[in-house]
Amino acid sequence: MSLADKVQQLVINEASVQNYFESRNNDEHLNIKNPSEYIPQVVAYFNNEVESGKTLPWSSTYDKWMLRSGETSLITGWSGAGKSLLLNYIVLHLLKTSKCMVASYEMQPKSTLARFIRQSLGSNHPSDEYINKFCNSADGKLYIYEQENTTTSKTILSSIYFSVERLGCNFIVVDSLMKVGDIAEDAYNDQKLFMDKICVAARDTGCHIFVVAHARKGDEHEGKAPTKHQVSGSTHLTNLVDNVVSVYRNKHKTDLMEAGKHSEDEIRKMPDCILYVCKQRHYEWEGKIPLWYEPKGMRYYEKPI
Repeated sequence: MSLADKVQQLVINEASVQNYFESRNNDEHLNIKNPSEYIPQVVAYFNNEVESGKTLPWSSTYDKWMLRSGETSLITGWSGAGKSLLLNYIVLHLLKTSKCMVASYEMQPKSTLARFIRQSLGSNHPSDEYINKFCNSADGKLYIYEQENTTTSKTILSSIYFSVERLGCNFIVVDSLMKVGDIAEDAYNDQKLFMDKICVAARDTGCHIFVVAHARKGDEHEGKAPTKHQVSGSTHLTNLVDNVVSVYRNKHKTDLMEAGKHSEDEIRKMPDCILYVCKQRHYEWEGKIPLWYEPKGMRYYEKPI
């Protein structure tokens, strides 16, 4: 099998998911139960679920933010902050134990795979042999959605249910909300309804869904990370999701390097990227996670490199 054929096996196209959502049993059943019927679930929640979930690539985060099943995480940040790149690195880590589907409506599948390969290898010069090795090892674990026409909210929802129920995926990446063709930027009620359906899909299927949403333009030059109140679109977006994380690229570090007024060691200790966990509905910790970026391998580390 050729390399091109091998890469194509990792790609889900629109034909694969067309009408899948409509073919599901979407009948809603009203369930009214007594509290005692939930005792086993509540006991499990307090005994392990509240502090359970998949870990991030950095050990310092294990007691801060876990990726729990049935939740939706909104990832925001200024343009060029590295939201998609960071998510790629997190997904690469998750592939060790989970199946993932990445729907990047802003990049071609080959570009998404190229990032995965660079991060896996730690270099920007993979050999054909390594590319084949990565694609072979990703079979049955990583799926890339290939956009063929204008992305619609119905197609996105269909691809989520298809990926979980037919392919067994545990994690879904939707990148980004701006590319949903049938929802206008100022159609706030439509945005709210769509995000609600995404959150329902996560709870319904038990997967974890990452949704990328850009921060509003205009404040990106203040030298601060955007807050959950600066997410572009409806204010209900951050209210509906379980977690909100702001990705901030430390451009101040670059400015100091160019100015040459600080020692190399001082600058090296400054983080290149900071994750701000602005909201975590099912856990109490909120705060910042400093990270250091290595450009050739597109990797993020929790200590200076």
